[in-house]
Amino acid sequence: MDVDFDVLFTAAADLEALAQRFGRANRIAARPPTDVIVHAARYTPRQNAPGKWFADGIYPQAPTQAAWRILTAHDGQPVDENDITGWLNQIYATDWGTAWRKDVLFHRDQFAATFLDFTYPFDSRDDLAERFDELFDGTEAILTEDRSSYAAALDQARGRAGRLLADDYLIPLPASAVPRARYDTELKVYVIDGAYSSEHGLTAVRDPGATYRKEELA
Repeated sequence: MDVDFDVLFTAAADLEALAQRFGRANRIAARPPTDVIVHAARYTPRQNAPGKWFADGIYPQAPTQAAWRILTAHDGQPVDENDITGWLNQIYATDWGTAWRKDVLFHRDQFAATFLDFTYPFDSRDDLAERFDELFDGTEAILTEDRSSYAAALDQARGRAGRLLADDYLIPLPASAVPRARYDTELKVYVIDGAYSSEHGLTAVRDPGATYRKEELA
């Protein structure tokens, strides 16, 4: 975003996220250094990640705490872009960073083996669609009240053109909410009974047997 603010207030997060926010304050350094105020995070668990804690339910605990320790050690000092590079090197040299790199390489190799490597080029790979959604922690769905409109949009044109028109009714659905959705075999799409707005996104999934929390979208 091409914006420039005079001051920044933000909750704690991992250093990459904070660096992006810092860059929105005094963006082109046309003024003396401006204040960036980082507030301590509240660490909570997630339903879809048992045993793990997240800053305000969003950012993983270990890198957020590592960033917090570095920033508090430099409280009141100007932050230079070169400083952030060095701080990131410190964070990724920790045990968490080593485990993170190992995890990234594992998933990179798993993705290549599952989606990019194949023996027969014309074999059907339709069965991989669900695995692809799971890998990226989400899929798309339509609201129950939009089903008839979605179907009508599909009927306006054949094939991909109809799908393109119907895409207006699709909303992001985190993997944790998929069990509360119904798969419509006729329309080939997930359907949920939920509350959604263009401003706030998916804020509720009405299911008496489970609780949906908005922060799980992150």
